[in-house]
Amino acid sequence: MRVCHPSVQVLGAAIAMGLPAQVVAGDRLERERLIGDPSLKHADDLSHLQALPGNRLLAAGEDGSARLWDLDGGVEIARFGHDGNYAWHAVPLPDGRIASAGGDVRLWDLDDPASDPVKWEDDQSAYRLAVIPDTTFLASAHADGVVLIRDWVDGSLVRKLEVQGTDDVYSVASIPGHRLAAAIDDIVYVWDYRSGELLTERQLVADKDVYTLSPSPDGDSLLASVGSELHCLGSADLAEAWTVAFGATTYIAAWAPDGESVALCSAEELICLKADDGTERWRTGTELGTHRAVAYSADGSEVFSSGRGAIFRYRAADGVQTYPAEDRRIAQGYTGGAALSADGRLAFLAAADGWIYPYAADSGEALAGGPWKLGHRADSLRLSPDGTALVAAHPDSGSISRLAIDGGRLLLNFGAGEFEQLAIGAADRYFVVESGGIHEWVADKRIGELPLEPGQTAERVSASADGRRIAAVADQAAPVSLWTLTGGKVGAPLALGHDLGEPDFAALSADGRAMALVKDEHCQFWFEPESADLDGEQLAALEVAISKLGSESFAERTKARRDLIGMGAGILPHIEDRHGESLEARMGLQIVARHLARSIGGKFVPGPTLEGDLSAFAFSPDATRWAAIVGYNHSPRVVFGRCDPATGESAVLQSFTDPASPRDLEFSPDGSRVLTANRNATATLYRVTDAPE
Repeated sequence: MRVCHPSVQVLGAAIAMGLPAQVVAGDRLERERLIGDPSLKHADDLSHLQALPGNRLLAAGEDGSARLWDLDGGVEIARFGHDGNYAWHAVPLPDGRIASAGGDVRLWDLDDPASDPVKWEDDQSAYRLAVIPDTTFLASAHADGVVLIRDWVDGSLVRKLEVQGTDDVYSVASIPGHRLAAAIDDIVYVWDYRSGELLTERQLVADKDVYTLSPSPDGDSLLASVGSELHCLGSADLAEAWTVAFGATTYIAAWAPDGESVALCSAEELICLKADDGTERWRTGTELGTHRAVAYSADGSEVFSSGRGAIFRYRAADGVQTYPAEDRRIAQGYTGGAALSADGRLAFLAAADGWIYPYAADSGEALAGGPWKLGHRADSLRLSPDGTALVAAHPDSGSISRLAIDGGRLLLNFGAGEFEQLAIGAADRYFVVESGGIHEWVADKRIGELPLEPGQTAERVSASADGRRIAAVADQAAPVSLWTLTGGKVGAPLALGHDLGEPDFAALSADGRAMALVKDEHCQFWFEPESADLDGEQLAALEVAISKLGSESFAERTKARRDLIGMGAGILPHIEDRHGESLEARMGLQIVARHLARSIGGKFVPGPTLEGDLSAFAFSPDATRWAAIVGYNHSPRVVFGRCDPATGESAVLQSFTDPASPRDLEFSPDGSRVLTANRNATATLYRVTDAPE
């Protein structure tokens, strides 16, 4: 099971409900369907929108991509990536290409978005772009107070405009009269771009960055959003025409094509003003979180805005929302977790907007009666081991919720304090990482804390699907701690040595007898030896040796340990259920278990080394297949592989980029599917299939 971010574990129901846990033989993943509404959505916040002719919309976002959308069908036409950097801005060029800013400036062939772009790499990151009309010049706003003007035909540098000792340039705009305006800190500057002469400057709100500059269609006026104010300036001399103050930060403002009105994003509201005096026409509050981008359609009939990556549409006349429709909810933000029911028929998404969305997995259709409101953002979603409930963790509010999968009825909600991470054991048992310790809860009662190795500080915890095994990684390169639950009690921890330094997380298999330990791009596997087939006489000898571990005689205790070790690593699954009646016996069992776990078949062996940090990992139920997500924020890859529990050997079978930007993944209880939770509030269902001959 995976747990770098809070887990989405879904395997427990297979064991609890007696379902088969056999992986379907297969060497590849085939994408079956996307679950959730992908229309007009990016995987993260958007920073720019611009309508283009042909009812198209160009959007740039913090998921590292600029995308071109067909608004008629909500279909993505093309995508342009920025290799791990935010895509802050994108504009069309007169020659039909797309220019985007995100770290560097890139020029893309719209007809072939998969081709390598032309890259302009500079010492300072690029934030915004402006095409200068009637020229072949493109201006770019950069960090450290720099504005560059290049010829987009050959990439040659035409002019460098710079103000010494200033901060980042967040906006640049072309205005009539061979002039270029730029916002640097709290000052708007205007240059003659041909000569580089600084013509005028004006300070707006002291110590408040000017986010955007937007010239009117006729070029006579300039909108500047700064702090909680929107300023309308004359472009010739930056004289104030009007100013409107709001109660929250203003971000981006846009002019209607006819110049009669302006729309702006102000915190959680989209506001429309009359352009001549700034008086309000309409405003609409939403549950989108902060609006970051706004644009009018090419004909001025619609206004587009974004919230947590989703693009929403409004009538420009009155601000009535037209997409999504009133009877349709869109999951917003990233998917905090996704889970499949034990029979694989239902899929559940926990979105960052504080709702759980139920779907039919085979059709992808939303279920009637959903979504189910949680009230707090869920950063994980997990099916309970008995398969009847969903468990959601809310680190922001320090609480845990348990909901019935039939109808979403809230069964339990309790505060667990400021916890960092959660694993779920059997029934209503939870293990919460808090202040470096692992606290054990049963229902809404905290009953104790798990013992750690001396000097350990727990950072991540995971649980097997049957809730029987708990694993924790700690700082200071300490061993991985592995506990077994027997009869409702947690046994002594088994310390598993490794050489990965300070690992990021450990992922357990469904039965807890296989583990992947992850550090950056490296992975190590640990497979517990198969249990020895002991007859009655051997089991009796095992019990005798364990009983003598608690003897007052040092010699008897030593001989008992040697006898147990002599029985071999195959007895390890037997002894973990026998804790002994005395402290000496429990300590002796721990020493024996550690020794056996390091023997052949019970030690960490090298796993796959992948290009990029692993952010999620999952075993198939029989631990013969594995899946991982490599990369985190931008263009993460899904990697699929096989492993042999008997030898520890592993191999990569597939590696591909999922456009939905997965952040978490899990195998279905029967091992035939893989479900990913994505950054655009969707889930992707993959089928494990045989590779074609």
